[in-house]
Amino acid sequence: MPSDRRFKDLESEQLSEQWITAFQAWVNDLRSRSNRDEMEDLESELQLRGVEPPYDRAKNQMDALVSIASAAAEAQTPEQVWRTE
Repeated sequence: MPSDRRFKDLESEQLSEQWITAFQAWVNDLRSRSNRDEMEDLESELQLRGVEPPYDRAKNQMDALVSIASAAAEAQTPEQVWRTE
């Protein structure tokens, strides 16, 4: 049975660097399933090692994500925000 841990052979620093790159790609195209999957796989590998993703080294990307989310929330009515499907 093949391993699902695609990034198990990377050193932790390489993993962190790739996570930052993947996070940036995802923030630049939030609709991209492949970008999100890549970031989540890298994040999972970090967490399996007991290492937090380097959020502090991705501050600009985090700020951009907050801005995108805020703009999206402001563009919706309260009913749209709280709607469940």
